[in-house]
Amino acid sequence: MLLEFLKNKKKYIVFFIFLIILYLSFLIVKPFINTLLLSVVLVYLFYPIYKRLLKRIKNKTATSIISTVLIILIVLIPFLFAIRSISIDALNLYQTISIDEVINTFKEFLGNNPELFGYITTVAKAASGFILNIFSNLIKNIPIILLNSIVLIFSTFYLFKEGENLIKKIKNSKIFDKKQMEEIIKRTNGTFKAIIHGSLLTGIIEGFLVALSFLIFGIPNPVFWGLIAVLLVMLPGIGATLLWVPAAIWLLYKGKIVSAILMAAFNALLVSGLVESSVRPKFIGKRTNLHPLTVLIGILGGIQVFGFIGIITGPIILSLLTILYKAYVD
Repeated sequence: MLLEFLKNKKKYIVFFIFLIILYLSFLIVKPFINTLLLSVVLVYLFYPIYKRLLKRIKNKTATSIISTVLIILIVLIPFLFAIRSISIDALNLYQTISIDEVINTFKEFLGNNPELFGYITTVAKAASGFILNIFSNLIKNIPIILLNSIVLIFSTFYLFKEGENLIKKIKNSKIFDKKQMEEIIKRTNGTFKAIIHGSLLTGIIEGFLVALSFLIFGIPNPVFWGLIAVLLVMLPGIGATLLWVPAAIWLLYKGKIVSAILMAAFNALLVSGLVESSVRPKFIGKRTNLHPLTVLIGILGGIQVFGFIGIITGPIILSLLTILYKAYVD
């Protein structure tokens, strides 16, 4: 046994060195995993535009540069401005909301109940701390955001330029047979479309409409609440109704009856009506049958593991797990 080990000691040493390098490589890449995942999502969204440009320009490098610049102009710059607006709104919300005022408002509606209001006080303080934490983290992480933006730009460029070859290598891999690999890619593509088109884009549309209605009818911090609406829309079975209905009630409480009715009508017709009943089904179509529990756990767990990008990557990863499991069983 010892002689056998000594004969093969070079193989063991090489394998041990490989494991060390693999672990160190993971530590190097780890800070940018979220950024790389976001880059994959953006390339997926803009790939149809890239293909159209490539037919005209006939040069992958030039087309990749143009497509990346489009992402910078359409997504990255507005996103950075949105972060600034959200952080300001979060700070304003933290400074303007009085916990005592919130408790007194609940007392007017629900009467005096020490146990209930002790719980409400705890929740209100936790929410207030959460808002302050969002603002402080955004300010603290500005250099990291800029660094990740650089990584995002370069990774997006190379994914546009070399992504097709990467897909071909995956298709030609020997892990699964050709039929299984085609089915995995097909179902993965359907999952991407369902999550990104059906949930994210619908959420962005509804979040924009909610923020717009809040701005028009005088609800404070509309950008912040618009972002919350996006998150609520992406959670299955919840939606933006959970946000604009309390806002309408708040307007009624403030004596702004006409504004409350108009805002409720605006959101009921456009957000809960048109977008939910027409836009979302068209985005999703019959591309995939994602179980609501998979989406819910994927989003909430994804946020904890990957941060904001986990809203997209969480459900996709869980869906990939089921796809690979079925391919393995079959």
